[in-house]
Amino acid sequence: MQRSVLFSALIAIFIFGSTVSSQTVQRWQNISSSAGRFEALYPAAPTTSSYSKDTSAGKVSNTAVVADLNDSAFLVMYADWPFAIEDVQASLLVSQKGVLRDMNATLISSQPTNVSGYQALLYKVSLPQANGENFIGTVLVLFVGRRQYQVIVVQPEAKASTTEASKFISSFKLIA
Repeated sequence: MQRSVLFSALIAIFIFGSTVSSQTVQRWQNISSSAGRFEALYPAAPTTSSYSKDTSAGKVSNTAVVADLNDSAFLVMYADWPFAIEDVQASLLVSQKGVLRDMNATLISSQPTNVSGYQALLYKVSLPQANGENFIGTVLVLFVGRRQYQVIVVQPEAKASTTEASKFISSFKLIA
C-alpha cells in the first residue's frame, strides 16, 4: 500500500534517527531537483537517499531529500508508482489516514489545496514519542501522474515554528 512504503521511510528518518548530520545554522537556500522535478527553499543543505520496494501494487521507487536541523527535519519525499493515480481525492485521504494510523498521530487540522493546478491536501498532526515528547508534523501531499509527493516538516511541539513550516511548504514548486 502507498502509505506503508512512504511512511516506513519517514519513521526511519524521524523515530530512529537520520543518517544526515544535524545542522544548526539556518541558511535558507533554493534547492532544485531535476530527478524529482521540484524545487523548494530548504533551511540547510539537504541530502538525498533513494530505495525501491516491492509492494502488492508493484515495485515502488522512493526518494527523500532531507535537511536535518538538530531536532527538526524538512523533507520532500516522492514515490513513483507503477500506475497513475485516478481517484486523487480518495488517494489524498487514504494517505492522510495511513499517517494517522501508522504513526499513531492525531490530526490537528486538514485542508484541501492545490499546487500548480494539482489537487493537494495540507494537514498538521501531533506525533507522540515514547519519551513523552510530542512532535508536530506539517504535511503537503499531492499526486502528479504516477508520482506522489510529500512535503514534510517535523518539529518538537515545544519548538514548532509555524513560520518555518509555512516557509518551506509554500516554497515547494513543480518544475519540468
